[in-house]
Amino acid sequence: MVRIGFLLMIVMFWPSLAFPAQAGNGIALSLKADEVEFGKPLQLIFKSGYSRPSLDTIDLSPLEKDFVVETPWDVQEESHGARQYWRIRLYARRPGSITLPSLAFHGKHTQEIPVRITPAIDHTDHVPIHVQAEVGNTGVWLNQGVPVSVTIENSSPHVQLESDAPQQPGVTFEQLPVVRQTQQVDGVGRVRHRLTWILYPQVPGKLQMQLPVIRYRRDGVTTHRFYPPAIRLDVRPLPAFVPPTLPVGRVEVDLLSSLPPVLLKNRLNFLTLQLKMPGAGRAGVSQVLRQLRSNGRIVFHSPQLLEQDHGLKIYRIPYESKGMGLVTLPTLRLQYFDPASGKLLTRKQPLGRVVSISPWMAYVVLILFLAALFLVSGKIYRWFKRRYHRYRHYQKALQSFRLADGPAGFREGIAEIARAEHWPHNLTLNAWLERWSARYPQAASLASGVAKLQQNVYAGTETRLDEMRPLFTAVCYRQEPWLLATERETRANRIRY
Repeated sequence: MVRIGFLLMIVMFWPSLAFPAQAGNGIALSLKADEVEFGKPLQLIFKSGYSRPSLDTIDLSPLEKDFVVETPWDVQEESHGARQYWRIRLYARRPGSITLPSLAFHGKHTQEIPVRITPAIDHTDHVPIHVQAEVGNTGVWLNQGVPVSVTIENSSPHVQLESDAPQQPGVTFEQLPVVRQTQQVDGVGRVRHRLTWILYPQVPGKLQMQLPVIRYRRDGVTTHRFYPPAIRLDVRPLPAFVPPTLPVGRVEVDLLSSLPPVLLKNRLNFLTLQLKMPGAGRAGVSQVLRQLRSNGRIVFHSPQLLEQDHGLKIYRIPYESKGMGLVTLPTLRLQYFDPASGKLLTRKQPLGRVVSISPWMAYVVLILFLAALFLVSGKIYRWFKRRYHRYRHYQKALQSFRLADGPAGFREGIAEIARAEHWPHNLTLNAWLERWSARYPQAASLASGVAKLQQNVYAGTETRLDEMRPLFTAVCYRQEPWLLATERETRANRIRY
């Protein structure tokens, strides 16, 4: 019972606690606190001894320079010490020292009140939150996009930024996804969260608007509320020669799918086009797609929208060729109003050309290609086989020359060279030398080695084997350089291990 009574006393005396200044027959303004953190509200309470007019008739526009005004409560009547009172909330547009201006009501004025807005702090990790806004050119043409970005920098990527869809008569809005970027600042990791809107004015003249609040959520709790800056647009009407459906800004068309090298007649193919159209209506898309017209050589079917995301549209257009020969796809005529120059610009973008053939011709070409490939592969195989045969026999010849301890070893090496050159392996030394000199006249130095071998075999002349060995091994290296490279690699591996 004591607790219930205490609560009843708080409810009864709360108005008097909230209104330290007595209004009398005028008007008074009080704050619950004259210092608040940026992103959190100032609680203001108006109190008046007049019952009429209502307090909600006060002109609050002087506050809008430094604050966003929220009026979630109605005017209350017959409070202690006042005929009526009214509570409102103010969200500062920036941190720093600000003075609440004097407000008029029923011929009376409130006093100016200084307040202090402290920098925003993420109380989870006690790191400052920096908020920065960027507004594009506000002097624009009708239907020209105006980017508005708010960058919130903190120390954690695990933050949600939420905002409601803007609503303003005469303006179409496009909200882009939040972009996050991590960077190092003085050795400390900082995360930049960027939220962007694109504003497309639909009526000429001067427009004023306030974008919705950005709710800063950490661990599922909304801790701060930041407002984008107030926007004032000066919108110029388009020149009389510009149709209302013409895009305002550069139009871009990209061919995402490469054209096939050959088209088969009466077979379905697909073009994949990415269209970037400025403006909220994307009226230029239909102007581009209408240019894909069918004719006697090519037929286009209805385009299919594959993807749509913030100014980009990706279409897949089925088409088929009805003739044979060189087929030229349409050249797109891209027309748009250039805001920078104030002129109507037109550029042409060809989609390319392809060769169209009938299916039976494609099969003939394929068969001829496979036959040619078979013949070429056979020749390549035989060439590699001959090269390998030559390499193996020269390798055996080199081994025989190195290990030879008599004339028989040298004769075996000469026989391996004959096999490598596709000669009879049982040739006499004179016959072998005649064939060698006829095929390789530049290798005359081998004749002296063969002559010494003949003297050793037939004349009984003693010839040192070490004098003949370099002559024969040099021939093997000259004919097959891969032998030397293989030996160097083998020697390097032995040293390594």
